[in-house]
Amino acid sequence: NITINSGSFSLSDKAFINTSTSRTGNAGNVSVSANNFVSLVDGDILSTVRAGGVGRGGNIDIKGASLSLLDGSVLRTSVSEASDTQAAGRGNAGNININVIGAVKIAGAKNQLSGIASQVDPGTTGNGGSINITSESFTLNNGFLLASTFGKGDAGNISVNVNDFVSLARASILSTVEESAVGKGGNIDINAFSLTMSEAAKISTSLSGGQGQAGNIAVRAKGPVALTDKNTRMASTVEPGASGNGGKIDIKASSLSLEKGSQLI
Repeated sequence: NITINSGSFSLSDKAFINTSTSRTGNAGNVSVSANNFVSLVDGDILSTVRAGGVGRGGNIDIKGASLSLLDGSVLRTSVSEASDTQAAGRGNAGNININVIGAVKIAGAKNQLSGIASQVDPGTTGNGGSINITSESFTLNNGFLLASTFGKGDAGNISVNVNDFVSLARASILSTVEESAVGKGGNIDINAFSLTMSEAAKISTSLSGGQGQAGNIAVRAKGPVALTDKNTRMASTVEPGASGNGGKIDIKASSLSLEKGSQLI
């Protein structure tokens, strides 16, 4: 395991933390705990079951006063596809758990998305990990939360629980069963005072050519839920060539507004 306890913590300029397994055995966990901020600026934290690996991927756990992922920074757990010399990985990807007192801010650069992902690659066997975020507020701008499966196994769930607002702009929260996959998509659950989606933001579960079932979307807001422009949408879909059922969309809020052609699908 890699365990870091500090007053504050930062990664920048392509610095990274990585735990992995490429033989028989589990990858270690990564735990970062800071009294103040945790900041990644063009830096990554990864845990991987590599090609040739048979075992569990490690979890990524972050605690602090606040968390920012900027300029292409990524938190990712994954199970890798085959290489030229090694078979595809077998095992479950780790979970990603974020628990901060204040804000979580994820913002990409112009040509570099920032985000959090757990993915099972083509040809692999195993389940994706879940993404769990608990904070005061959550901002996702030019970035993503992604739980996906391309292999034989289920995608993980995505859960965002905040006391205040969730704001998405030019951003996506996705749970997908991709082409060649056999498995279930994960659920997306958002609990907040308010949810605002703008500038082509998307929350989606999909069956995109594989076999299985798309996950459900549940939004619980004490205040308003607002989708504000034409290319913004909340959707659960079964794409052409896929085999299985779409999920449900369940919204409970003080008000719901769909503006300028935004959609629930």
